[in-house]
Amino acid sequence: MKKIISVFICLALLVCACVISTRAVPAPHLFGDVNCDGKIEITDAVEIQRALVGLTEFSSLSEELADVDADSRLTIMDSTMIQMKLAKIIPAFNHDDYGLYTYVTINNITADFDTGKAMVGVPVTFNVSAVSSDGNPLRYVMRIDGINVAESEESTFTYEFERTGEYCIEIGIYNKYNEEYVYDFEYRVVESTDDYSLIIGAVNKNLFYFNESDDIVITANSYGGTAPYEYRFEMNEQNLKQDYSEDNSFSIGKLPIGRYEVNVYVKDADENIANEVYIFEVEDIRVG
Repeated sequence: MKKIISVFICLALLVCACVISTRAVPAPHLFGDVNCDGKIEITDAVEIQRALVGLTEFSSLSEELADVDADSRLTIMDSTMIQMKLAKIIPAFNHDDYGLYTYVTINNITADFDTGKAMVGVPVTFNVSAVSSDGNPLRYVMRIDGINVAESEESTFTYEFERTGEYCIEIGIYNKYNEEYVYDFEYRVVESTDDYSLIIGAVNKNLFYFNESDDIVITANSYGGTAPYEYRFEMNEQNLKQDYSEDNSFSIGKLPIGRYEVNVYVKDADENIANEVYIFEVEDIRVG
Protein backbone atom coordinates (compact mmCIF):
# COMPACT_ATOMS: atom_id res chain seq x y z
CA MET A 1 0.00 0.00 0.00
CA LYS A 2 1.30 3.42 -0.91
CA LYS A 3 1.58 5.88 1.97
CA ILE A 4 2.38 9.59 1.69
CA ILE A 5 3.72 11.49 4.70
CA SER A 6 4.14 15.26 4.50
CA VAL A 7 6.01 17.49 6.92
CA PHE A 8 6.67 21.24 6.76
CA ILE A 9 9.94 22.53 8.21
CA CYS A 10 10.13 26.20 9.21
CA LEU A 11 13.46 27.74 8.32
CA ALA A 12 15.69 24.76 9.03
CA LEU A 13 19.06 26.25 9.83
CA LEU A 14 22.46 24.77 10.58
CA VAL A 15 22.75 21.35 12.11
CA CYS A 16 19.31 19.87 12.47
CA ALA A 17 17.57 23.22 12.85
CA CYS A 18 19.60 23.94 15.98
CA VAL A 19 21.08 27.18 17.18
CA ILE A 20 24.85 26.89 17.15
CA SER A 21 27.35 29.05 18.96
CA THR A 22 31.09 29.59 18.68
CA ARG A 23 33.36 29.83 21.71
CA ALA A 24 37.05 29.89 22.58
CA VAL A 25 38.46 31.30 19.35
CA PRO A 26 42.21 31.76 19.95
CA ALA A 27 43.76 35.18 19.36
CA PRO A 28 46.73 35.76 17.02
CA HIS A 29 50.20 35.18 18.46
CA LEU A 30 52.97 37.76 18.19
CA PHE A 31 56.30 36.82 16.68
CA GLY A 32 58.86 37.23 19.45
CA ASP A 33 56.34 36.35 22.18
CA VAL A 34 58.07 33.06 22.88
CA ASN A 35 56.39 32.38 26.23
CA CYS A 36 52.95 33.25 24.78
CA ASP A 37 52.00 35.77 27.46
CA GLY A 38 50.81 38.36 24.97
CA LYS A 39 53.89 40.60 25.30
CA ILE A 40 57.38 40.81 23.78
CA GLU A 41 59.91 41.23 26.57
CA ILE A 42 63.55 40.54 27.39
CA THR A 43 62.45 37.27 28.98
CA ASP A 44 61.53 36.03 25.49
CA ALA A 45 65.07 36.66 24.28
CA VAL A 46 66.44 34.89 27.36
CA GLU A 47 64.17 31.89 26.71
CA ILE A 48 65.68 31.51 23.24
CA GLN A 49 69.18 31.52 24.71
CA ARG A 50 68.12 28.90 27.26
CA ALA A 51 66.65 26.72 24.51
CA LEU A 52 69.84 26.97 22.44
CA VAL A 53 71.93 25.52 25.31
CA GLY A 54 69.35 22.87 26.18
CA LEU A 55 68.02 24.40 29.40
CA THR A 56 64.45 24.50 28.15
CA GLU A 57 62.42 22.89 25.41
CA PHE A 58 60.03 24.78 23.13
CA SER A 59 56.62 23.70 21.93
CA SER A 60 56.09 23.83 18.18
CA LEU A 61 54.21 27.11 18.63
CA SER A 62 56.99 28.73 20.70
CA GLU A 63 59.59 27.56 18.21
CA GLU A 64 57.75 29.25 15.35
CA LEU A 65 57.25 32.45 17.33
CA ALA A 66 60.94 32.52 18.21
CA ASP A 67 62.02 32.44 14.56
CA VAL A 68 61.83 36.23 14.22
CA ASP A 69 64.44 36.42 11.45
CA ALA A 70 62.31 34.03 9.33
CA ASP A 71 65.15 31.69 8.39
CA SER A 72 63.31 28.57 9.63
CA ARG A 73 65.98 27.98 12.31
CA LEU A 74 66.38 28.82 15.99
CA THR A 75 69.66 30.76 16.37
CA ILE A 76 71.22 33.42 18.58
CA MET A 77 70.21 35.96 15.91
CA ASP A 78 66.58 35.46 16.92
CA SER A 79 67.38 36.42 20.50
CA THR A 80 69.46 39.36 19.28
CA MET A 81 66.66 40.66 17.04
CA ILE A 82 64.20 40.63 19.93
CA GLN A 83 66.61 42.72 22.00
CA MET A 84 67.17 45.07 19.04
CA LYS A 85 63.44 45.56 18.59
CA LEU A 86 62.94 46.24 22.30
CA ALA A 87 65.74 48.82 22.10
CA LYS A 88 64.04 50.29 18.97
CA ILE A 89 67.14 49.65 16.89
CA ILE A 90 64.97 47.85 14.35
CA PRO A 91 61.30 48.71 13.69
CA ALA A 92 60.08 45.17 13.07
CA PHE A 93 61.03 41.54 12.65
CA ASN A 94 61.38 39.80 9.31
CA HIS A 95 57.73 38.77 9.54
CA ASP A 96 54.70 40.96 8.95
CA ASP A 97 53.08 42.73 11.88
CA TYR A 98 50.02 40.50 11.95
CA GLY A 99 51.75 37.79 13.90
CA LEU A 100 51.16 34.09 13.67
CA TYR A 101 47.49 33.24 13.38
CA THR A 102 46.30 29.84 12.32
CA TYR A 103 42.53 29.99 12.22
CA VAL A 104 39.91 27.34 11.60
CA THR A 105 36.98 27.86 9.28
CA ILE A 106 34.00 25.63 9.93
CA ASN A 107 31.69 25.25 6.96
CA ASN A 108 29.01 23.12 8.54
CA ILE A 109 28.01 20.50 11.10
CA THR A 110 25.36 18.04 9.96
CA ALA A 111 23.66 14.92 11.28
CA ASP A 112 21.67 12.20 9.61
CA PHE A 113 18.77 12.95 11.99
CA ASP A 114 17.39 16.43 12.60
CA THR A 115 16.95 17.45 16.22
CA GLY A 116 13.71 15.96 17.49
CA LYS A 117 13.96 13.01 15.08
CA ALA A 118 16.92 11.20 16.63
CA MET A 119 15.71 8.19 18.61
CA VAL A 120 16.99 6.27 21.61
CA GLY A 121 19.01 3.27 20.48
CA VAL A 122 19.39 4.43 16.87
CA PRO A 123 22.96 5.53 15.97
CA VAL A 124 23.34 9.12 14.82
CA THR A 125 26.26 10.19 12.65
CA PHE A 126 27.55 13.75 12.92
CA ASN A 127 29.79 15.21 10.21
CA VAL A 128 32.01 18.25 10.62
CA SER A 129 33.27 20.24 7.65
CA ALA A 130 36.21 22.42 8.71
CA VAL A 131 39.55 23.57 7.34
CA SER A 132 42.68 25.13 8.84
CA SER A 133 44.14 28.25 7.26
CA ASP A 134 47.58 26.62 7.11
CA GLY A 135 46.31 23.46 5.45
CA ASN A 136 47.40 21.19 8.29
CA PRO A 137 45.18 18.36 9.56
CA LEU A 138 42.79 19.06 12.41
CA ARG A 139 41.88 16.99 15.45
CA TYR A 140 38.26 16.66 16.61
CA VAL A 141 36.66 15.96 19.97
CA MET A 142 32.96 15.36 20.54
CA ARG A 143 31.45 16.11 23.95
CA ILE A 144 27.91 15.47 25.12
CA ASP A 145 26.80 17.44 28.17
CA GLY A 146 30.45 18.23 28.89
CA ILE A 147 31.71 14.64 28.72
CA ASN A 148 34.17 13.53 26.05
CA VAL A 149 32.64 10.69 24.05
CA ALA A 150 34.96 10.55 21.03
CA GLU A 151 38.26 11.92 19.75
CA SER A 152 39.64 11.49 16.27
CA GLU A 153 41.52 13.02 13.37
CA GLU A 154 38.49 12.06 11.33
CA SER A 155 35.64 14.58 11.20
CA THR A 156 32.82 12.04 11.55
CA PHE A 157 31.33 10.77 14.82
CA THR A 158 28.65 8.15 15.38
CA TYR A 159 26.87 8.04 18.73
CA GLU A 160 23.92 6.07 20.12
CA PHE A 161 21.86 7.92 22.71
CA GLU A 162 20.57 5.86 25.65
CA ARG A 163 17.81 8.18 26.87
CA THR A 164 15.47 10.86 25.63
CA GLY A 165 15.99 14.52 26.35
CA GLU A 166 17.81 17.70 25.37
CA TYR A 167 21.57 17.38 24.97
CA CYS A 168 24.29 19.97 24.61
CA ILE A 169 26.71 18.75 21.95
CA GLU A 170 30.14 20.31 21.67
CA ILE A 171 32.55 19.83 18.81
CA GLY A 172 36.09 20.82 19.76
CA ILE A 173 38.40 21.42 16.80
CA TYR A 174 42.16 21.62 17.44
CA ASN A 175 44.80 23.13 15.17
CA LYS A 176 48.44 22.04 15.05
CA TYR A 177 49.23 24.12 18.14
CA ASN A 178 46.54 22.28 20.10
CA GLU A 179 44.44 25.45 20.29
CA GLU A 180 40.75 24.67 20.53
CA TYR A 181 37.82 26.11 18.59
CA VAL A 182 34.55 25.07 20.20
CA TYR A 183 31.15 24.86 18.49
CA ASP A 184 28.12 23.80 20.49
CA PHE A 185 24.44 23.24 19.82
CA GLU A 186 21.33 21.77 21.42
CA TYR A 187 20.08 18.40 20.19
CA ARG A 188 16.85 16.64 21.16
CA VAL A 189 16.40 12.85 21.27
CA VAL A 190 12.98 11.18 21.37
CA GLU A 191 11.76 7.74 22.35
CA SER A 192 12.18 4.97 19.80
CA THR A 193 9.07 3.48 18.23
CA ASP A 194 7.98 0.19 16.74
CA ASP A 195 6.58 2.10 13.79
CA TYR A 196 9.17 1.71 11.06
CA SER A 197 7.40 3.98 8.62
CA LEU A 198 9.45 5.86 6.08
CA ILE A 199 10.65 9.30 7.21
CA ILE A 200 13.12 11.89 6.04
CA GLY A 201 15.67 11.75 8.84
CA ALA A 202 17.34 15.04 7.98
CA VAL A 203 17.67 17.66 5.30
CA ASN A 204 21.04 19.41 5.36
CA LYS A 205 22.77 22.14 3.42
CA ASN A 206 26.46 22.31 2.58
CA LEU A 207 27.20 25.59 4.41
CA PHE A 208 25.98 27.26 7.60
CA TYR A 209 25.15 30.45 5.72
CA PHE A 210 24.82 31.24 2.02
CA ASN A 211 25.61 34.42 0.16
CA GLU A 212 25.20 35.15 -3.53
CA SER A 213 28.60 33.72 -4.45
CA ASP A 214 28.05 30.30 -2.83
CA ASP A 215 27.11 27.13 -4.68
CA ILE A 216 24.18 25.64 -2.79
CA VAL A 217 23.76 21.90 -2.26
CA ILE A 218 20.87 20.30 -0.34
CA THR A 219 21.16 16.71 0.90
CA ALA A 220 18.45 14.44 2.35
CA ASN A 221 18.73 11.31 4.52
CA SER A 222 16.06 8.66 5.00
CA TYR A 223 15.10 6.22 7.72
CA GLY A 224 12.51 3.44 7.94
CA GLY A 225 10.46 1.93 5.16
CA THR A 226 12.12 -0.45 2.74
CA ALA A 227 15.41 0.32 1.06
CA PRO A 228 16.57 1.27 -1.52
CA TYR A 229 15.39 4.88 -1.53
CA GLU A 230 14.91 7.37 -4.33
CA TYR A 231 14.83 11.16 -3.91
CA ARG A 232 13.16 14.03 -5.73
CA PHE A 233 13.77 17.76 -5.25
CA GLU A 234 11.69 20.66 -6.53
CA MET A 235 11.95 24.44 -6.36
CA ASN A 236 8.80 25.45 -8.17
CA GLU A 237 9.26 29.22 -8.11
CA GLN A 238 12.75 28.88 -9.59
CA ASN A 239 11.66 26.15 -12.02
CA LEU A 240 14.35 23.82 -10.70
CA LYS A 241 13.77 20.09 -10.39
CA GLN A 242 15.63 16.82 -9.92
CA ASP A 243 13.42 13.80 -10.57
CA TYR A 244 13.45 10.58 -8.57
CA SER A 245 16.87 8.92 -8.45
CA GLU A 246 19.20 7.33 -5.92
CA ASP A 247 21.10 10.64 -5.72
CA ASN A 248 20.16 12.21 -2.39
CA SER A 249 21.91 15.53 -3.17
CA PHE A 250 20.42 18.47 -5.05
CA SER A 251 22.94 20.90 -6.59
CA ILE A 252 21.17 24.23 -6.92
CA GLY A 253 24.04 26.56 -7.76
CA LYS A 254 24.07 30.27 -6.93
CA LEU A 255 20.95 32.23 -6.00
CA PRO A 256 20.28 35.91 -5.31
CA ILE A 257 19.52 37.16 -1.80
CA GLY A 258 16.18 35.84 -0.62
CA ARG A 259 14.21 33.10 1.10
CA TYR A 260 13.73 29.79 -0.73
CA GLU A 261 11.71 26.59 -0.41
CA VAL A 262 12.74 23.14 -1.56
CA ASN A 263 10.19 20.33 -1.75
CA VAL A 264 12.02 17.15 -0.77
CA TYR A 265 10.54 13.73 -1.50
CA VAL A 266 11.80 10.26 -0.71
CA LYS A 267 10.27 7.05 -2.07
CA ASP A 268 11.08 3.57 -0.80
CA ALA A 269 10.95 0.20 -2.56
CA ASP A 270 7.28 -0.25 -1.56
CA GLU A 271 6.31 3.07 -3.18
CA ASN A 272 5.79 4.78 0.19
CA ILE A 273 6.57 8.48 -0.05
CA ALA A 274 7.65 10.98 2.58
CA ASN A 275 7.80 14.71 1.89
CA GLU A 276 9.23 17.79 3.61
CA VAL A 277 9.46 21.43 2.67
CA TYR A 278 12.92 22.75 3.50
CA ILE A 279 13.44 26.50 3.80
CA PHE A 280 16.75 28.34 3.63
CA GLU A 281 18.00 31.86 3.04
CA VAL A 282 20.66 33.50 0.93
CA GLU A 283 21.93 36.46 2.91
CA ASP A 284 23.89 39.64 2.32
CA ILE A 285 26.98 38.61 4.27
CA ARG A 286 29.73 41.19 4.21
CA VAL A 287 33.20 40.69 5.63
CA GLY A 288 34.89 43.58 7.42
